[in-house]
Amino acid sequence: MINFNSQEGIALFLTLIIISVLLTVGLGLNSILVTQLGILRGMEKSMAVFYAAETGMEKVLYMDKLCRQPGCGVECRDTDDCDEGLSEGNITENIGLVTYSVDFDGGAYNIESTGYYKKIRRSVSVTR
Repeated sequence: MINFNSQEGIALFLTLIIISVLLTVGLGLNSILVTQLGILRGMEKSMAVFYAAETGMEKVLYMDKLCRQPGCGVECRDTDDCDEGLSEGNITENIGLVTYSVDFDGGAYNIESTGYYKKIRRSVSVTR
């Protein structure tokens, strides 16, 4: 006959309960950490793409500045007096694994620059 008032085996039962709780907490924390690491990796790539887009925008602004100086080149709108700035166009370049593409109007008054890396895309636009 089984004696239910006996204390024998209670230590084993409590040990199993405690181990189960600790295992559940450990697996939950592991899941959270793995998710956060994935987010951090994506953020690093996202920042690289953003800076690539910003680089493209800065390049167009610099080219427009050069076009407004004496002796401007063939990319400028008016090479006689060099005061109208850059001609309308598009620039696409790679920086390592990251690519940027810049669309701009004549004089570089509206600039839209987009950086790409795999499925990540970030854009910067400037109107002056």
